[in-house]
Amino acid sequence: MDDRALFDASVPVMHHYAQRSITIAEKAQDTGLTVRLVPDGFPAGEHLWIAQNFAMRGVWSVLGCDAPALHGGSATVQGLVAHGQAVSDHLLALTPQDFQGAAGRTITHDAGQADVVLPAPVFLLHFILPNMIFHLTTGYSILRQQ
Repeated sequence: MDDRALFDASVPVMHHYAQRSITIAEKAQDTGLTVRLVPDGFPAGEHLWIAQNFAMRGVWSVLGCDAPALHGGSATVQGLVAHGQAVSDHLLALTPQDFQGAAGRTITHDAGQADVVLPAPVFLLHFILPNMIFHLTTGYSILRQQ
């Protein structure tokens, strides 16, 4: 996978799902965002927040730099909409040129209790995107059930 393909597989896809997270949040009520699938699981709002953050953690790791800081916000409808829009805006500011050399990088990333060490394309396609979709879908499913 070359640098351009890595851009194409990440930025437009993550932007799309960041926008979907906004749409989901806008249809929710704050009380629904606190509902959990199981007692020890994350609440719906946190799942949506995590999904939005996976886009930031993933893309900027592949770029070889820290993600821009997104200040404020919370797992409320208003906070999720604002956070999702900030994520979308940062993604839209990226260009294929920003990915120069990205496909050849090896990413070391803290994933809870373990460090993940993967080539950038594998990190993005096998770790970041599936986790983003998982958390978005789980948050949506909890809200949909309500």
